[in-house]
Amino acid sequence: MKKGLSLPLISSLPESGHINQIPNSLKSPLNLNLEGLQIGKITQSHRSISQVSNDSKSSRSFVSREDLQSIPEIFAEISAFINDKFAAFVHTPYCFTDIKVLKSETHAIGVTDEGYCVYLDLTDTGFDEVLLSKNGLSGILVYDNDRNALAKEKVQGKIYLLELPSMSIMKIINIKGDGNNGIGRMCFSPNEDYCFARLWKGEIIRWKTSDFDKYEVMFSDKSVVCMNISPEGELVLGMIDRRIIIYNADFEKVIEKYYEFKIDAYISFSQSGHLIILAMAKEVKIIGKSNMNVINVYQLGCMAYDCIMTNNDHYIIAPLDTGELAFIDITANKQPLKIKVHSSSIKSVYLSNDQTEIITFGTDFKLGKTKFPEISTLRSLSEAHYNTNTALSTARSQTDPKESIESQVSDRKIQDPDENFKALCLCESSSQDIAIVGGQSNNILVWDLKSTKKYGNLNGHTDYVYALECISDEIVASGSGDTTIMIWNFRTLTFMYSLNGHSDIVCSLLKIDDWRLASGSKDRSVKVWLWEEKNTIFQINDLPAPVYSMILPKAEYLIIGLNKIIQCWDMKTYSIIFEKSCYVEASGLKVFYSDIDENLKNYIGIGLDDSALCFENPFSSSELRMIGKDEYSEYNYMNYIREIIMYKVPPYDPSMDKWVIFPYMINTLHFYAYYDMPDYLTQSIQNGAALLTTTSQENPLSIAIDMRNKDCVQTILKTSSIKQNHNPFLLSNVKTSSLLSLNSFNISSLPKLYNLLLVNYYNSHKYLGGEIHLPVIKASFSQILLTNNIAISEQSDELDIEVKYSRSLIPFYLEIGSENSIEFLKSIIKCEQAKIFCTEIIQYFLMYKWEKVRLWLYAEAVVFLGFFSMIVVNCLLYEEHIWEMIAMPLSCVLTLENVMVSVMAKEVNLWEVLDYMRFVVFSTHFIVSLIGENTVTLLVITLIISSLQGLFYFKIWKGTRKLISIIVKVGYDIFSFLMVLAYLLIAIGAILHVIASQNDQRNVKTFELIQISEQNFGDFLENLFLVFMTFINPIIMLNILLALSAENYNKSKDLSKALDYREIASIIMRIEYLHVFNRKKSHHEYLQVCSEIKRKERTKLQKLAKIIKEVKKNQEEHQTQVVTKLQGYDEKLLSLENIMNNIKDRNKKVR
Repeated sequence: MKKGLSLPLISSLPESGHINQIPNSLKSPLNLNLEGLQIGKITQSHRSISQVSNDSKSSRSFVSREDLQSIPEIFAEISAFINDKFAAFVHTPYCFTDIKVLKSETHAIGVTDEGYCVYLDLTDTGFDEVLLSKNGLSGILVYDNDRNALAKEKVQGKIYLLELPSMSIMKIINIKGDGNNGIGRMCFSPNEDYCFARLWKGEIIRWKTSDFDKYEVMFSDKSVVCMNISPEGELVLGMIDRRIIIYNADFEKVIEKYYEFKIDAYISFSQSGHLIILAMAKEVKIIGKSNMNVINVYQLGCMAYDCIMTNNDHYIIAPLDTGELAFIDITANKQPLKIKVHSSSIKSVYLSNDQTEIITFGTDFKLGKTKFPEISTLRSLSEAHYNTNTALSTARSQTDPKESIESQVSDRKIQDPDENFKALCLCESSSQDIAIVGGQSNNILVWDLKSTKKYGNLNGHTDYVYALECISDEIVASGSGDTTIMIWNFRTLTFMYSLNGHSDIVCSLLKIDDWRLASGSKDRSVKVWLWEEKNTIFQINDLPAPVYSMILPKAEYLIIGLNKIIQCWDMKTYSIIFEKSCYVEASGLKVFYSDIDENLKNYIGIGLDDSALCFENPFSSSELRMIGKDEYSEYNYMNYIREIIMYKVPPYDPSMDKWVIFPYMINTLHFYAYYDMPDYLTQSIQNGAALLTTTSQENPLSIAIDMRNKDCVQTILKTSSIKQNHNPFLLSNVKTSSLLSLNSFNISSLPKLYNLLLVNYYNSHKYLGGEIHLPVIKASFSQILLTNNIAISEQSDELDIEVKYSRSLIPFYLEIGSENSIEFLKSIIKCEQAKIFCTEIIQYFLMYKWEKVRLWLYAEAVVFLGFFSMIVVNCLLYEEHIWEMIAMPLSCVLTLENVMVSVMAKEVNLWEVLDYMRFVVFSTHFIVSLIGENTVTLLVITLIISSLQGLFYFKIWKGTRKLISIIVKVGYDIFSFLMVLAYLLIAIGAILHVIASQNDQRNVKTFELIQISEQNFGDFLENLFLVFMTFINPIIMLNILLALSAENYNKSKDLSKALDYREIASIIMRIEYLHVFNRKKSHHEYLQVCSEIKRKERTKLQKLAKIIKEVKKNQEEHQTQVVTKLQGYDEKLLSLENIMNNIKDRNKKVR
């Protein structure tokens, strides 16, 4: 009877790809409860295994990276990708001991330990079951085009011949004999003429499949522990004494050999039959069947069962007792890829006819469907067909990736009989008219490609030249075994200067951009130079191996080739993005285009010899892929991410920090920040993980801010501060807009962030004239700081000044009046962490803006001074109305400005209130005076208010600005003091009034007492009270006022710098409100600073430093002169050689 299976899809991630946007407040949408499933019913909301199959076969069309605008959308796409990679499951009511998928792949037949034979329909989740035996069944074989099957009992020697699909018993085959008649492995001959079986008692028997009448014993040996029939019909036996024996079809021994293998081994074959696969505990051995030699051994660390091989004999699929599938690439010596499929051991595995999907059956009552994984992204470079019609970024990439340096030299017809050395490096000028060649010689050959003649030599190195790089169309850098990098003008054949710092051979040079040059050395370091400045800005030290080559797969990203490893570094944050094993020496890195897969794609080539490999450039690919060190760990990484998405906190794994999800540029830091995992963030950043910016322009810090994960924000800032000395560029990807949100966070580490946003490049000594005012602050669209951008005239002087060059890590909105600039100023003014104003970056930012708005403030102050002067003159010459006529438009201008500021700011401050009062009073005075009325009082009030308002303009200067701040503070204190004084006066007055106004007897007696007191003491008490109220009480109150003022002064003194810069920010913001025409401007620029002047008498140590500097300068000059002279000698020798040749020619003619 056909029944229904409850086969719910157990999907690790939601099929819709939904990601919860508020992970802290909601339960995981992926937490599926599988308890209490009702067996025997079909749930309509669940999908059948065939539907899973159809979904898997259809290639997922991932959303374009430009369409994904938010982190939740990107995470949803990643979730769908991982869901597509991992197995989809259905529950079964049986734990099958063996199961076989039919050739149609729509049905499967299995047997159970309870004696049932089950016929599964994989298209509609239905099944038929038949109870064959009360004893357990242990194996099933299908033959005759899936029309018949053999099911064997587990212990008893009994086999059931079944007709499919009805599962009716056609015949029961009994094994004769006494004792243990258990049946081991059963298999068919290649053409299914015979069925073979191994009996537990050591016999190998066979039947004719035409009738299954009688079996014949072909071999009898109790030491046989495993067997199988090869595709050629040969019998392969495994013996208990560790022998493997091969018999031909006539059962004649062909070959035998001893091996180290476990007795519980499984024998299988490649599709072609030339390989024997021996699966056993902890390892799989690959044996050549012809000579029985072990080709390779793959360590798995657990029991492997019966393996299968792909049709192309390329991969072995091994089911493991850990519930994993191991994929072994026999063409490469790589560690197997393991994928976790079941929660317990896998007993059966089937590879689909199209080799794209794997169906597995485990002892966990689940049937799994897994897409065949991409085992490796590495391809042999011999498969690459170089495409020369595609424009590439650099001239070096215009060559065939398989072409050697010597062949490139030969192709360019570069051949100089005077310089016959082996070429090791070659580069061309950007105009492609000059080629420069270096190699096993101290000299560098410069060759004119147009005339195919020698242009000249560059002499100066004292060892072989291993690297060349054209920095511009006339400048070339050379790296040598003498550990130096020399900079040359190859058009004038002159030496410029050298860059020193490496301690071993300089193997590779690479131009990063117009300003930076990267050098790699055998000392296991990469240095990034500002070559024009002759300084390094960053060093990558302690690499795992010497540096062989470097390449730029994309702007701002550097790939470093080491010994069998490549590392990719972000040249903005100077952090490692990913590390990838490449199994060959990573020399000769090259970017090229090829149509390996019939589609033109960008590839990265690794290596120079026949073993060279290549893989698709992930930076130019739109396919979602995960790049990390070991390809066999990709599924471990996906499982790690899957557990985080499902709110299962996996144990922290540092190896996951060096993985990146392309094309979205996502790493584990983004997941930690999104799912509020601050402890993992700390460990990951300390481990060197990069704070990458995604394609949606988000980074871990901005994600933590958007998710309001305050602990994560604190963690990123604190950990980055700790790592500052090692890498000051770590926060280069911080979004400027993130600072607005951060300023609203009341976090103590915010000042640390601002301290990190200013990076010091280097210090140098300048001898400057007194007219130079430092710091010099400039704005630049380039993040690279060049000292010639901060022009400072040098003069020889007795005052030695130490100069520090620094720049902002991120760009700021520096346009006066832009909306972004105003919002940023508003955020720092309202920030509760006042210490941010003590940071250098905020001070330089405000100083730069102050220089821009100061003239506007001066102009406004002049207008106010003109108005105030007119009022004063008008007071002195009251009858002259001409001064009022001049003052009135000035008053309107001032008030109009303040009205604009109030409207834009949507608030009114004290100075604006004073201005409005002044305007109203003066306007009233002006109107009334025109009528002819006397308005002296209004004019005096206007003068008083204007005097108070004028204090604002003293904020233009630093000294008076501080004084005004103190006066305002004291003013607030005086107001409080006056309130207390008024209260006391009113209270005392009320008490006296009550005493004097009461008429009852008690008060009369009191009055009599007062009279008695007056008779005795006279006016003494009255005078005493008068003295107290007139002198003592004000003195006490004045002391209290002075104490309060002193306290506020001390507080303002402690935070005077912060308060001063906050006041500057308020003034700047006021002026920016008035620049309405710049509101829509949104560009931002980097701040570049020359600062930290120390003017002091030159000490002996400083004099010594100056002498050393002069000696070094003279040494470079002498080196330049020596190189120039050597070049001159070469030219003279060439001319002498030409003369000698001419003389020889003449002698020949004379003879």
